[in-house]
Amino acid sequence: MQVRQMTAQDWPQVHFLWEGTGHAFCAGHASRSQHHRWEQDPELFLVAETGGTVVGTAVAAWDGEAGWVCSVAVDPRFRRMGIARNLVGELESRLRHKGASLIFSMVPRDNAGAQDLFETEGFAVDETRVIMMKRL
Repeated sequence: MQVRQMTAQDWPQVHFLWEGTGHAFCAGHASRSQHHRWEQDPELFLVAETGGTVVGTAVAAWDGEAGWVCSVAVDPRFRRMGIARNLVGELESRLRHKGASLIFSMVPRDNAGAQDLFETEGFAVDETRVIMMKRL
């Protein structure tokens, strides 16, 4: 398994993986937004590949101060193999290189697996903040 920066040729497999695992990109941004963000910060779009097939993907955003892990998805057949940990670890390294001193991730309340992953990677629930959202 290899973790690498996503390329344009990976988009179909990445979209298939996101859809197949029920993941949304950064709280459901439209495809055009995904491509725009990829063009701006391509180093924050990662894939895990084995045998020429994308089996995991992770995307982060950088706001100039903090990093946001937007989406982590792993093909169910390849879970529990450390792929998500490797993807998150690589994103953390890349965000640190950009100057991030904080990294956030919004994790669904009902996704215990994702919560466990982020806790294992040193993330903690921030009781001082409430994430608020408005759909446009």
